[in-house]
Amino acid sequence: ILFPRDIRPDAPSNLHDPNNAADYIIIAYDDFIEVLESLASFRQSQGYMTKLIKAEDVYEEFSRGLFDPTAIRNFLFFAYHNWEIPPAYVLLVGDAFFDYKDHLLHQQDRYNIYIHHGQNKIPAHYTETYPHDNWYACLDFDDHSYYPDLILSRICPHDIEKCASIVDKIILYETEREYDDWHIELTLVADNDQTDEPGSFTEDCEGKVNDYMPLGFRPHKIYMESMDWDESWNDPEHLGNRKLYTRANLTPYLREHFDGAWVQFGGHGSYNVWCHEYLYVDFVVDPESPWQDWHHPEYHDFQLLTNNKRFPIVSMMSCNLSYFDHYVDSCGEKLLVPTNRGAIATFGSTRLGRETEQDAYHRLLYEAFFPDRKLNDPCIT
Repeated sequence: ILFPRDIRPDAPSNLHDPNNAADYIIIAYDDFIEVLESLASFRQSQGYMTKLIKAEDVYEEFSRGLFDPTAIRNFLFFAYHNWEIPPAYVLLVGDAFFDYKDHLLHQQDRYNIYIHHGQNKIPAHYTETYPHDNWYACLDFDDHSYYPDLILSRICPHDIEKCASIVDKIILYETEREYDDWHIELTLVADNDQTDEPGSFTEDCEGKVNDYMPLGFRPHKIYMESMDWDESWNDPEHLGNRKLYTRANLTPYLREHFDGAWVQFGGHGSYNVWCHEYLYVDFVVDPESPWQDWHHPEYHDFQLLTNNKRFPIVSMMSCNLSYFDHYVDSCGEKLLVPTNRGAIATFGSTRLGRETEQDAYHRLLYEAFFPDRKLNDPCIT
């Protein structure tokens, strides 16, 4: 027998009204609405007609109250094709969890700690086992393409405090950030080559620098292949030696230069790890977590950043580093939360990836940010 978790009065919404108009839509988990009012007002002050929408209202009108990702897409489809002024920008606010129907809740108690904390705020769409929000933005069904018809992004807080921190950071970045040479600095990180695919992470990185980076930019390069360690350490048995060298010599350098316009990483990784050598790691998770013994809580690299008001865009072409529907926050999520450090935006894979596809995607990012290789390109400055 199923019982309702709670009973609340319904506040009618009017999302089906074609007289609605908005350039910029925020769809948020209901508890975050009050915190997001400052961001909505800020966008309104910038000239965007902004509408802040409760996710519950979307479910109520477009899936008969059912918690269903299809409702979000159906709403955006309706607004895009029927509103007086259709949205051009959409921000989803809320974390996701791969088991959005709670099937595992009744199978394994170890998941309860995450389900009961309410991690699944805004569900993701899945193609096979890969989550992606791009599906929400593909609204012209006639062309059968995966090209989005509007610009959509997501921030993934799973509590009010983290949501408020991210909102403060966005407004801080756009109103009080420092304007000096940090805007022409890029930090480029390439893993050592341990793949059976042609090319290497270093070659991929150098290729993008040569093809796209404006000539006035200053790159800081951390290429694992060029490190001055003993050649015998390349043997898998000497991974421990490479870790010690990396942690002592390279991690501090990366932390020092995590404050340019862009930080790029290409290589092997997962969740919160850059490189087998632990170049950058953050294994801090819930101390009550049954997975705590999987991790090494002595590493706190993301928490030690000090790049206040100098927030880079961080692109991570590696496996799982933006696994936003996992029960442990990924690197892409953690970098966004702190108001005084980390990143202003992140790009990365939500599951396993291949070097060739990731390099192709990375090149598209470079083309978008540096279309004419101009130093004063507004996308960065």
